[in-house]
Amino acid sequence: MSHSALRIPEILSLVLNYTDHQTALSSALACKTWLNPALDELWRCIKDPFALFKLLGPMHVTSEQKSWIYSAFIMPSDWTRFHYYARRIRHFEYTEVATGNQVDASVLAEIARTRLNLVLLPHLKHLHWNSKHLNYATLFMHSGICQLTVSIDRPFLAEEGFAEARAFLVECATRLPNLTILDLRGSFSVVRVQTRLLGLLRSLKRLTTLILPRYWITSTVLASVADLPCLDTIQWEYCIQGEGDVKDVETFELVEQHGSFISLVDISLEIDFTIAINLFETATFPTRLTSLMIRPIATVTPTDLSNFLQLCATRCRALSTLHLELFPNKPQQVNGSHDITLETLRPLLSCLNITRFSISWPSQLCLTDNDVEELVRRWPDLTELDLAFDPYIPSPPRLTLASLISIATHCPKLQELGIYLDLTSPPPPIPSSSSSSSTIPCLPDIRNLYVGPSPISEENAKPTALFLSRLCISPSSFDLQLHPGISWEPIFQATMTPETRDILMKYSLLWKTVGEYLPMLVTLRSEELAKVRKLEREVEILRSGRKRKEEKK
Repeated sequence: MSHSALRIPEILSLVLNYTDHQTALSSALACKTWLNPALDELWRCIKDPFALFKLLGPMHVTSEQKSWIYSAFIMPSDWTRFHYYARRIRHFEYTEVATGNQVDASVLAEIARTRLNLVLLPHLKHLHWNSKHLNYATLFMHSGICQLTVSIDRPFLAEEGFAEARAFLVECATRLPNLTILDLRGSFSVVRVQTRLLGLLRSLKRLTTLILPRYWITSTVLASVADLPCLDTIQWEYCIQGEGDVKDVETFELVEQHGSFISLVDISLEIDFTIAINLFETATFPTRLTSLMIRPIATVTPTDLSNFLQLCATRCRALSTLHLELFPNKPQQVNGSHDITLETLRPLLSCLNITRFSISWPSQLCLTDNDVEELVRRWPDLTELDLAFDPYIPSPPRLTLASLISIATHCPKLQELGIYLDLTSPPPPIPSSSSSSSTIPCLPDIRNLYVGPSPISEENAKPTALFLSRLCISPSSFDLQLHPGISWEPIFQATMTPETRDILMKYSLLWKTVGEYLPMLVTLRSEELAKVRKLEREVEILRSGRKRKEEKK
């Protein structure tokens, strides 16, 4: 017999929200009281369109086109079963790339012809569409949807002169007036659809988050969203978002009007530092920014970076997240004569609210262990730190494991660290753990450690694992993941010589050995520390008892 609290639908729905699919399915079969809450959970997020389409009738794969079609006509009675489940769907994902055999257009046409209600999924909140049948996405649109993720990057769009893409954006402006999150993906110049896109963006008065492909955040696009009262995030993403034409962002002229970007706190830009400096000097929104990602187009010099950071220190005092993507766009732009030192980064030390900081650079940063200590001392609340862990230009690392001790001392909340280390020498000595009070600082929340192509010798693999286990004495550190290797774009990886690949493979295998030893060592050290603390408590109790006896005498 279930607890009385589980008879309350709201509490039962909350519990089922933390269960897996099989548990929710078993719950639906348990009793009538649990049936509807369990079905709500099972149908809340549908990532397989066939699960939805098959509610209307049996389907089979055609022998000619290898696509799914209905085996019979959809009858009015079939819609009763469809609506019983469709009203529970909150997230619907139609992604043809992940489904093998594709849905034939006749399936969507039959649904459009026979539907009894204009709105198919009345409680849908998030629509994710990635299909060549772009025009049929409107079947599932209604004013209640607040998040749209759509890919309009298909080869046939170019053949039709992008007419369907433009028409789709117009449909979105009409059918989705209450969007709060818009995530567009495509790999073509934004100029192709810019007029319709600007119209869509201006109509979304409740928009809070805008995510666009790379090179789509032009000055014209920014100007179109300047007056949106709720917009707080403007981003572009790598890879999955697609990529436009870099020429669209080479010129950038944004004149901010009074009252523009009143809610903006998070922005990602791909513009040169000279343009960014002019923009940040005249605009008012930088004073409200808490998160900034910037990637210049042209080659960057340390002077350019220092000038921009000086401006951030005066105009962006509220920054808590700063990502500096300074890796060049092409291998031909790499300049190994430019070094980023602590003096280059020093202006940023006046931004005391930094919790996430990353910088990428084609060569390793010109920092010493002492420089790292000075850097992290100013940011005690850091949760993410990336100091150009995978340089393109090979050179012996300047930093050692001593930097990790400094980071653990001053940044105990750190969860993610990227650092380029020299592990060809033995690690520094580990303090004795005979007493819990004599332990070195640790990183109890660390989850990911990115070491890039950090060189490590075979004889130092086990000592390194031993040293890292000393920094990670925490149950949460059992999930610590080591990430060796490079994260360069394919155009840079293609320039590697076979010798370089062999060296990186050797280092990766040695780091894999470190990662294999680490969980066991962390477990043993945690158990050892628990025993030491238990003994210390027992000793303290004995001392207290002895002291009381002496006082009685």
